[in-house]
Amino acid sequence: MATEEQQKNRELLAQALRSGTYKQTKGVLRNNKQEYCCLGVACEISKLGEWTENNGSNEYLGRAYGMPEEVRKHYGFQNQYGTYNKGSLMSHNDIDGMSFEQISNEILDSPEGLFYD
Repeated sequence: MATEEQQKNRELLAQALRSGTYKQTKGVLRNNKQEYCCLGVACEISKLGEWTENNGSNEYLGRAYGMPEEVRKHYGFQNQYGTYNKGSLMSHNDIDGMSFEQISNEILDSPEGLFYD
């Protein structure tokens, strides 16, 4: 079962994705143009670390792809890519062409397997 804090964090993530503040990109958490994948937005708003540059890649807590463990636990995601029974948040963002608003709906719907109980 999600803690109250994790539930609140998920709602804040959904709001951030719908806000229009973040431009969407594919393939990395954040690119050099300050565009984000949905998991990069999760990192950014978690405030658990800082972005650093490493060999031309933007990394959050040492990761350029997939959520770092600290961020994953912040929201209660099962794994670093947001994998669940219908795919993953990463593939919805990078391959399926889903908008941030569509991805935020998935997060709020809490489909089976996305979050640990």
